[in-house]
Order: sequence, then structure tokens, then C-alpha cells
Amino acid sequence: MWEKLHRGLLDATELKIKDLQNQVNDLRLVLRALVQDLSPQLGGDLDVNGFQITSVGHEIYIKAPNGYGITLYNNQYSNSVVIGSDGSITLEATNGKYVLIDGGIDLFSHPLLGMLTEVTDVMGSRALDTIYQNTTGYPILVTTTLVCEPLEGVACLIGASSPPATTAAYILNGNNASAITVPASFIVPINYYYELEAVSTPSFGYWIETKLGG
Repeated sequence: MWEKLHRGLLDATELKIKDLQNQVNDLRLVLRALVQDLSPQLGGDLDVNGFQITSVGHEIYIKAPNGYGITLYNNQYSNSVVIGSDGSITLEATNGKYVLIDGGIDLFSHPLLGMLTEVTDVMGSRALDTIYQNTTGYPILVTTTLVCEPLEGVACLIGASSPPATTAAYILNGNNASAITVPASFIVPINYYYELEAVSTPSFGYWIETKLGG
């Protein structure tokens, strides 16, 4: 009797072991099939569990169907790279962070990157002895041409508060017996105030403001 019971227990254990082995083999087959699946789909969010998505010897592509864009988002700093469905690329940086290229050039404020500037003729909306504020969100380059009679000129003033008191540039026709035309330019930081304070009664030929980084 005990021998039959013992035999039965061994048979049941062997069946259980074989069943577990079959499950393991099935799982191995599934894991192998992932490599062969040319169009895998996720049933939910992919958690990389602290690891990285890497590739050796091949590029990593992230593709979106027509009509849709791609957003890469950093939750800690609320920074993002948005590739729009229209092909546009938007870099957004907040919390005092910067968007850099090659680890050192700030794309939003570097004055040498001409492709990132926006030039505006503001001649019709500017006047001498009037205070303005740079609310564009970017540094701006103010460029003017002044017509100065003898002893006429202009002081280009900037400041973090109004009225601005720091002289960024100063133009004066002090030695010429006739009128002269001279350029004046200066950079206004973000949210700073600026003014062209006239010395006597000069006039300006044009007034251009270039947004650096826009």
C-alpha cells in the first residue's frame, strides 16, 4: 500500500515538473518570438526600469504616422523637444534651463546664430525721448541711424528699471560744421527698459530691432 502511495506521489510530482518545464519552454518560445515580431505593439506604457534603450551599430528611429507629431519630455524640468506634424521642431526650456548645442551654445540667446533672429522695422512705432521695455522674451539688438546737426546727438540708455540710467552708447556731432549721419546700436537684455535720449534735436533715419534667438 505504501509503495503504491509513494509511486503515485512520484508520478504526480513528475507530471508537475514536466508541466513546469513545458511552461518554461513555452515562455522561451515567446521570448524568442519577440525578436521575430516585425510589428510589436504595447498594451500600455513602457517602463524601462532604470535602464536605457540602446543600439549597437544601428540608429534608433522614433517614427510617428502621418498627421501626428513626436514629443520628448523631461518631467523633472518641464523641458521638451516637439517635432510637429508639419515638420517644425520646437525646443522648450523652463526653470532657468538652457537649450544647448554641442554642450555650450545657448540657442535662445547666442547673437551669432543669424538663422535664429527676427528682424523688425519699428520706425513707425518709436520716438526719441520715449521709454520702451523689451518684453519679447529674448535679448534684442537696437540699431538706428541718426542725423545730427552740430552739437546734436543721442544717449542710448538701458536699465533693469524705469527710467533707464545706464549709457550703452553715446553719439554727438561735436566737431563737424554740418550735419552728419551716424549709426548707433546697443543690446537690450530681456525685460530691460531702453530709451534714445536726444541731445538737442537730432532725427533718426531708421530704427531696427533684431530679436536674438527668436
